[in-house]
Amino acid sequence: MKFSLRNLELVLLVAEYSSVTRAAQLLGTTQSFVSKQIVRLEEDWGDRLFERTGRGMRLTSFGETILPQVRALLAQAQQLNNSITENAGVPAGNVRVGVVPSMSPRLLPRLVADIQQCAPAVRLMVLESFTGVLEEKLTTGELDVAVMNRYQAKRDHEDVLGYVDTMLIGKPGSPVLAETDVKFERIHRLPLVVPPLPDGMRVFLNREADAQHIEINIRLEINTISALTRIAASGQAFTFLPLLAVSDEVRSGKLAASRIVEPEMVRTISLGLNQHQPLSRAARLVAHRVRELMSELLE
Repeated sequence: MKFSLRNLELVLLVAEYSSVTRAAQLLGTTQSFVSKQIVRLEEDWGDRLFERTGRGMRLTSFGETILPQVRALLAQAQQLNNSITENAGVPAGNVRVGVVPSMSPRLLPRLVADIQQCAPAVRLMVLESFTGVLEEKLTTGELDVAVMNRYQAKRDHEDVLGYVDTMLIGKPGSPVLAETDVKFERIHRLPLVVPPLPDGMRVFLNREADAQHIEINIRLEINTISALTRIAASGQAFTFLPLLAVSDEVRSGKLAASRIVEPEMVRTISLGLNQHQPLSRAARLVAHRVRELMSELLE
């Protein structure tokens, strides 16, 4: 057999992130080691797996052909490992966790410390992304648990963790942010920087703007919270985030925030679970700790 499970995991990570560097970071090894293992596999298998482009590593046609089998074999190996650790009675193994960017700065440091203390044999593999991406990953079985935003009723197989108000975020001194609350109609023609569709907040904005017969002036679409906050702090545009995501910046005077009202933009924070396969004991433990920690954060 001309491969090991670790090398297959390596191939999968490079394919998913289009990056040797990122794969090395996730596996706790060096970039040169990853590159050498890929070259060795290509020599053993007689064809190239990847080609380097300006945007990173891209699968060749050969790589695309075998990747589904690589993913399936790794999933079977993970199930076997889960079964072994379940029978041994000790939570252990990898748990794949998804978190929306607005929650990750507060949740992740606490979760990592908590799991290291109560289950040191559990390794967290975290994906930070918006709800649409996390939903897709849960559906395909690529995530075990995910903390997501909702602007409507929760979906099946999700637990409500709590509720947070959405704030209009911008540069301190902006007249529209002078009051604690700001009516939705006042965003009429304000320059906005927001995540792209199908993000739930974008759907809410479009629907409510149509209902109130006002225009929304989207200047820029960005899918990272750091970029959203930087542009808002510059005064070039406004954005929408829960106060929890930017509380430090508001306290330090880098940002200002007012609560959106009439209507309120209330986010339901929910926990989604993998329905593709039964959760391991480790994943069940992580889900339980996420519920507890989020309850404390949202008090």
